[in-house]
Amino acid sequence: MPSEHAKLSASGSPIWMNCPASYQLTKDLPDISTPFTEEGTRAHAYCEYLLRTEWLDEVLPEMQPDNQEMRVCCESYKDFVIDKLIEDWEDIPALEIEQRVDFSPWVPEGFGTCDCLIVSGNKLKIVDFKYGKGVQVDATDNSQMQLYALGALNRFDLLDFKTVEMTIFQPRLDNISTQTKTIEELLDFGKLAKSAAELALSSQPKAKAGKWCRFCKVNAICKTRASEPLSTIQQILDIGGKRNKR
Repeated sequence: MPSEHAKLSASGSPIWMNCPASYQLTKDLPDISTPFTEEGTRAHAYCEYLLRTEWLDEVLPEMQPDNQEMRVCCESYKDFVIDKLIEDWEDIPALEIEQRVDFSPWVPEGFGTCDCLIVSGNKLKIVDFKYGKGVQVDATDNSQMQLYALGALNRFDLLDFKTVEMTIFQPRLDNISTQTKTIEELLDFGKLAKSAAELALSSQPKAKAGKWCRFCKVNAICKTRASEPLSTIQQILDIGGKRNKR
C-alpha cells in the first residue's frame, strides 16, 4: 500500500479547505501513528489481499487478519465490492485496487489513493473503506471522496463518464453511505478546492475554527480554536446584559 502523503491531502481536505492556515501550521509536524491508525492500515491491507487473491486471482503470500472482527469486516467489504461489479456486469466493469490518483490540476501536487475504483459503462464508482468506529463518515459532499473522484476522472481523461458514484463503507458502524454526482457538479467542486488550496498556500492564510479542528495536529495549542469558547461565552453575556437592561 502507498505510504506517501500529499502536501494538501484528500483525507486532510476537511481541515485545509475550511481553515487555510492549518497547512502552514502543521506542514513541518510528523504524522502521528496510533494503535488505531496502525490497525486501520492492517485492515486495509487485508481488504486489498482478499480482492486481489479472490477476484483478480493474484498469487500473494498468505495474510491473516488481526482477529475475527477484522476478518468479518474485510470479508463484508470484499463482498460489497464484488456486488458492485456484478450489478453492472453487462458493461464489463473493470476493477482497480489501491490506485493512486492525481488531482493536481485542482490542488497543487495533490494526489491520493483510492481503495477501490470501478469503471462501468458511463459511470465511475469509488468505494472507500473506513475501519474506524469513532466517527461515522458520510459520503454526502465529502471533500475527500470528491477529490478522489476528480483524480480518477483525471486519470481516465473523463472518457464518456456522466456520473461518479462515491461510497463510504464503514462496517464497524454498520454505515454504508453513497452519493452520486454528475461530472459538472464535481468540476464545480474542483473550482472550490482550487480556491481553497490557493488560500492555504498563500503567504498569510487565515485560521478558522470549527468541527474540523478535532483532527488537526495543532488543535490543542491553536489560539483561534481556543478563542472560540471565549467568544461564545462573551456573546451569551452580552445577550444576558441586554435582557437585564429591558
